[in-house]
Amino acid sequence: MRHSKINLRHPIASTTVGYLVGGIVVAIAVGSAIDALITHHWFLGGRILAGSAALTIFFGAARSWGRRMAELTGGDRERAGRQAALFVGIPLIVVGGGLAPLEPVAVRIAAGWGLPIHAAYLGLFVPATFIVAALGSFGLGRGLRDNQFGLRLASGAAPAAAVAFLFIASLMYVLGWRIGEPGAARRATMLVVSALSVAAAALAAGWALAMKLEKRPKSDGDYHLLSFDRSVEASAFMAALSRFMASPAGLAMWPDVRTYEVWTRPIKNGAQLYLSDGAFAMASQAFSPVPISQTIRGKEIPRDTMLSLSSFGVVPLGVEEMSQRLEQSS
Repeated sequence: MRHSKINLRHPIASTTVGYLVGGIVVAIAVGSAIDALITHHWFLGGRILAGSAALTIFFGAARSWGRRMAELTGGDRERAGRQAALFVGIPLIVVGGGLAPLEPVAVRIAAGWGLPIHAAYLGLFVPATFIVAALGSFGLGRGLRDNQFGLRLASGAAPAAAVAFLFIASLMYVLGWRIGEPGAARRATMLVVSALSVAAAALAAGWALAMKLEKRPKSDGDYHLLSFDRSVEASAFMAALSRFMASPAGLAMWPDVRTYEVWTRPIKNGAQLYLSDGAFAMASQAFSPVPISQTIRGKEIPRDTMLSLSSFGVVPLGVEEMSQRLEQSS
């Protein structure tokens, strides 16, 4: 099966960890630094500046994550970026703010049942991880395609993130890193356990997203090779094709072609484009004749190709934007 080739080093998984966990770390670090420098001089202003800086950084990281995921899957970068920032940033803020008043309640319940404080921590943070992962992946899917696709992504990413968080946090307990026990504050136990558990949750969510999002040319599908000696010519062709695909004439062809893909592979000074049957039909309608050199099966396409245009969420692009996509696939 195609999914069997996905592993935790997949770019979708590593991108999720890098942008989201990295964004949280940088946001906390910058916010804490501003708080330490200003709050003792100007309490209210320092707290507002610290919070604003942290939120701005994290929203920016979430937006960048959505844009990068769109680049990896051939979606609309701006739409995916906006939706990711909205559905990752706001839920994280709301859930984070709601944990503080719930913590004493959870601790009392755990104590009443004879459970350690670590159990109360799990009872709060595992559901919180599920909620944030569900809404964040839903927003990504909504940005890449629609609400139904968002639900599909959430159904895989949210359980994976919650299970990963639960596993790592429980493992840390077994290894002696126990929140609420003597010496925990001195070792910053809660910070260490949370950092490792969140990183594992993001990695697992990214892996689950990769299983849903990973795209490769269909192994038994026909792809038509179009070669350019100069990369700028390839960029101009794809930019013009994207504008046709998004035009009324291109949209009118959707019921007939159903799906289309254009895979790109940079070569020395130029580029190779692999057009699916649908993309070739659209290109022929817009630019006939199209100088195709050969037709091959998807399984014969080199692995070092990148999906640059698809019916996943095409938008009209300029030559410069298409040049950037070609550079990213090199």
